[in-house]
Amino acid sequence: MAEQPPGSPPASSSAPQNQEQHEVELADNHLAPTQNEADPETEVDATDAESVRSDDTASSLISLKASILDYRRENGRTYHRVSDGSYILPNDDLEQERLDIANHLWTLVWDGQLCLCPKNEGAKRVLDLGTGTGIWALDYAEAHPQANVVGVDLSPIQPNYVPYNCQFEVDDLEKEWTWSKPFDFIFARNMIGSFRDWDQIAAQAFDSLEPGGYFEIHDNLYPLESDDGTLTRDHALYQWSAFLTEALQKMGRPLTIAPYLAQVLEDAGFADITVTRRKMPVSPWSKDPKLHEISTWTQAAFLPGIEGIAMAAFTRVLGWKPAEVLVFCAHVRRDAKDLRIHAYCCTGKYCLYANRDFDAGRGIVIVSTPANVQKLKDVGQRLQCEDLEAQLPSNPPFHIAEVAGKGVGLIANKTLTRGDNVMLKSPVLVAHRAFIEKTPAAEQHLLLDAVLDFLPRMTRSGFLDQMGHFGGHKISDIMATNSFQVDLGGADGHHYGNYPEVSRYNHDCRPNVVFHISSDLRHRTTVVRSVEPGTELTISYLDPLGTRSVRQHRARGAWGFECGCSQCSLPKWEAAVSDQRLMEMDELEKKLSDAGARVTKKMLKRFVKLYEEERLEAKLAGAYTTAALNFNLLGEKNLAVKYANLAVQAGSIENGEHAPDVEAMRTLAADPKRHFTWRARLR
Repeated sequence: MAEQPPGSPPASSSAPQNQEQHEVELADNHLAPTQNEADPETEVDATDAESVRSDDTASSLISLKASILDYRRENGRTYHRVSDGSYILPNDDLEQERLDIANHLWTLVWDGQLCLCPKNEGAKRVLDLGTGTGIWALDYAEAHPQANVVGVDLSPIQPNYVPYNCQFEVDDLEKEWTWSKPFDFIFARNMIGSFRDWDQIAAQAFDSLEPGGYFEIHDNLYPLESDDGTLTRDHALYQWSAFLTEALQKMGRPLTIAPYLAQVLEDAGFADITVTRRKMPVSPWSKDPKLHEISTWTQAAFLPGIEGIAMAAFTRVLGWKPAEVLVFCAHVRRDAKDLRIHAYCCTGKYCLYANRDFDAGRGIVIVSTPANVQKLKDVGQRLQCEDLEAQLPSNPPFHIAEVAGKGVGLIANKTLTRGDNVMLKSPVLVAHRAFIEKTPAAEQHLLLDAVLDFLPRMTRSGFLDQMGHFGGHKISDIMATNSFQVDLGGADGHHYGNYPEVSRYNHDCRPNVVFHISSDLRHRTTVVRSVEPGTELTISYLDPLGTRSVRQHRARGAWGFECGCSQCSLPKWEAAVSDQRLMEMDELEKKLSDAGARVTKKMLKRFVKLYEEERLEAKLAGAYTTAALNFNLLGEKNLAVKYANLAVQAGSIENGEHAPDVEAMRTLAADPKRHFTWRARLR
């Protein structure tokens, strides 16, 4: 999205549409002199002068049009004449039909949407780069009558009859752009291999957009690949994409630019950059209904274009003979129809969204599905409006220091009491749970490697300073070791969030600090019992309600080592007493949750006391809530109010002041007799 006002480049006579205007203007000035310039002795009939002017102007236009339509003919195909040779694909009827099929394919890929940015709902001035047959521009103009759409291409192959709000121009986009009015949406599709300098294209797009405008690019990744190894280097289909990649690289128009376009856009000044990746199988091998439909149209768009895409590149650049290209492409066509080869030309289903300016320059990167990225962007915009650090003490109440047997940790600088805030941080990387747990390693690592490039230098350094415990790919290891679960709601809302500063907290099964992650992704840590200066601040990364053996098993599974915290290091007899209390707590909780069980005040007070004896200050909200509900079930109004208020206090620390459980306890405390639990056990 463009951030700054666009520049208005001066008109250039190098652009064809401006040549046309320039020639018409010269003809008018030459044939229609002002009165002061006219020869007083020569009488010129106005009708004759107008006729001469019109004829001359028409001649100029016809000449210009003829030169544009004088297509290059080569090996049975026709190619553009403007900037001859810069674009390798033909422009004949066969190619035009293929482009229209490809348009339908892209529409399927994006679930019927013309674009993914907010301009899908409409725009004012739209520029379609490399419009081809103009089908996308026409669709957009028809869908949004209030928009003025301009389509630009090297070839004039667009329809003659178009909607009033759509126009087409023949121009070379690698030259200086000369539009005087800014656009609010610029669109480009299948333009990889068309430009020598994407940096220049991005810069001109940025300058041609009004503040808040969008630039959206749709394209494919090359060479072709497969997830399961069914497409090998020996297949003609793979070699076709590899040779094509080689040829375009030699032309200085790389096909491999797609993974770097996000960085190109950022360097040009764009912000709020989102990368969305989808699979487009080359043949209908997938059993997934959606991918099967997409692949049917991918094949329909690919098969007719195999020779046309390759012919100019292979003959002009690689030195092949036309007959060699045709024979080779026959083998490519065979592979493209082979359902045993699971090739595709666009990978994954996840978006990468980056914003370096997020949280006062801290930055954030999100890897998730398109719907979740939009949710997270909305959350981020709300978060941007708040000053997180203003909600904390001006000086951090801790410092980082070496801790024996643990590496580094956080040490209290001063006396802290229950309820004191220690840290409040936004995430720097949020990743969809399925992306972390189920995406093939190669694809996951490729996208994660791109992630760090979008974080500011200091944030990137802080992320990489985190320790990993599993080895292998560094970023994946850091995420697996240090991330927290973030839930956006819904079946697809499970994510992992990384907060580098929080990773400095070491684990303890009886921590003195508790954390919670709010709906706006902020990670808050708060003291749960008094801490003296020099004491290490700790949080629990595991459920502390399990017995020691259970906790040790979970620690080994999560990090590959046994927990050595003070609670897990108790002498055997003390550990046995602790385990006995934990098991009694578990049994009591089951009874208290059973509507038909016999519950007494003594049982409830014992339940709360066990939590306190176990030093589970970080989990008291649950105990107080259970007690409040059960006292109300027994009709013990005063005790119900007492424990409901305690649950509100503890819950505000553990889960946030506006957590659903906290609000529920506020309601009970306000009027226990109107609560649905009142005396329910006595009915």
